[in-house]
Amino acid sequence: MNINRFLENIKIFKYLIFIVFISTFIAITLNPHIIFAADLERLKGEKVKLTNEQNAILYNLNNIREEIDRTKHDLLSLESKINTLENQINNLELNIKKIEIELKNTIKILNEKAIELYKRKNNSFFQAVISPKDIITFFKNMNLFGYMMKQDSEAINNYIETKEELIETKLILEEKHEELNSYKDQYNSTHNSLLIKEAEYEKKLEEIKIQVAKLENNLKEIEGRIKKIQSQYPNLNIVDEYRVLSTGYCPCPICCGKYSSGYTAIGLKAGHGVIAVDPKFIPLRTKILIPGYGVAIAGDTGKKIRNNHIDIGFDDHSDALRYGVRFIYIYKIDK
Repeated sequence: MNINRFLENIKIFKYLIFIVFISTFIAITLNPHIIFAADLERLKGEKVKLTNEQNAILYNLNNIREEIDRTKHDLLSLESKINTLENQINNLELNIKKIEIELKNTIKILNEKAIELYKRKNNSFFQAVISPKDIITFFKNMNLFGYMMKQDSEAINNYIETKEELIETKLILEEKHEELNSYKDQYNSTHNSLLIKEAEYEKKLEEIKIQVAKLENNLKEIEGRIKKIQSQYPNLNIVDEYRVLSTGYCPCPICCGKYSSGYTAIGLKAGHGVIAVDPKFIPLRTKILIPGYGVAIAGDTGKKIRNNHIDIGFDDHSDALRYGVRFIYIYKIDK
């Protein structure tokens, strides 16, 4: 009867171990976001990193804003030059129109004179010049005619030269105007690029501020929990917190294998007060406070103990099974 009862207990233990394994697997699978602990030191490190990044962004943002201000100042200078040249161009265009009207009127008058001379061959001014009664009158008339023609010719030449000069000046000013418009386009392109970059940095800065705020909230929560636990254990110097997935184990062959010596990876006797950890997560020999359990030392490892999964040591196998699987906060004790 005793043997049968023992075998039944073994079967029950196997079922319990299987249930623990399945529970652990489900907990890890369904909670991938808490595989790594949000411990105090890591959060502080992240905050420092984000703060440095935030300061770098603020520095770059300040440089961009200064560059935008310089570009705006350059634009005001360019706009002043553009306005001056536009006024000059407008004035020249008005002068050219005025000269063209005067030139047109002059040509019209000269044409009318030529037509009149042609129509009045017999009694025109031309006839008066070529048909005087004495030589003195002839030469007087010729000089008068030549003077009139010279005046008309000089007037035409002056208008033509002035027009050509103004047209050439207008072309030069138009080229300058185009050059300044090119500068203005270049400014607008640079200015828009800077505004886009400014918006990107502001967006990134806002995102970092949100992350920093979340970290600060998490830090406050952690520090609050540490302070509360510290008040319950005034003789301990608690310096950090870990959120871990915890299971229980004991030194028996069922938990540690039939070839287990009963001693841990650092030579301690397995059982209450010793926990198995991932050394990359919690260094071996670290003192840990587990609320409701007591002070323990990270003194063992295991193939299945990875990241923030810890295995809490018990002296009795039934206690380890009853512990089950749970997420808990544990606290690092300063040496």
